[in-house]
Amino acid sequence: MTKETITLSPQAINLTGKKFARLHVLRPTHRINKHIQWECRCECGNLTSVGSQDLREGHIKSCGCFKRDTPNRKTHGASKTTTYNSFISMHQRCGSWGNCQDPDYISRGISVCERWREFAVFLADMGKKPSPEHSIDRIDNDGDYCPENCRWATRTEQARNRRSNRFIAHNGETLCIADWADKLGISRRTLNTRLNRGWSESKTLDTPVRKRVGCH
Repeated sequence: MTKETITLSPQAINLTGKKFARLHVLRPTHRINKHIQWECRCECGNLTSVGSQDLREGHIKSCGCFKRDTPNRKTHGASKTTTYNSFISMHQRCGSWGNCQDPDYISRGISVCERWREFAVFLADMGKKPSPEHSIDRIDNDGDYCPENCRWATRTEQARNRRSNRFIAHNGETLCIADWADKLGISRRTLNTRLNRGWSESKTLDTPVRKRVGCH
């Protein structure tokens, strides 16, 4: 957690030094969607980052030690929702409860932030899952699951964000294959075929698709 202190505007309420439940506010650290986040020390000794509204309205009372959300906890009434299923899968992938299903996440050191130990907080940050086609996408594939690095995205959107995706810089613009295909009106299959045949990146992108001449 960063130790830097952001500059508060004259209109902002300074919570430094105040106590909310088990949390003692130390300093403002950063903003998420224009909302100030505060570094707090919990009574148990842990440091955590909490938003102004969550502190003032009592949504978050500790670092998670007071009321942790676990797979068996259903007091939030959302245990059968697709959003909650995504929340559980996220923790399972990272081995939060000792049942990791994806060793790649552990080997790369990817984890879930302390803030998202509680489902209610996760729901407040991410909102409900927009549709069955959406899932949690990490903007930085090597980063952790946390508010500033996650979004709901479809498979198509996530495909553009894969580590294996090939990016091409051309005419001052850098895009992945899928985005170049959309921009140029050339199918991804055609672009990939050209590259696999040894075409240069410039030739691949600059060569228009031949139009088939119909028989008369």
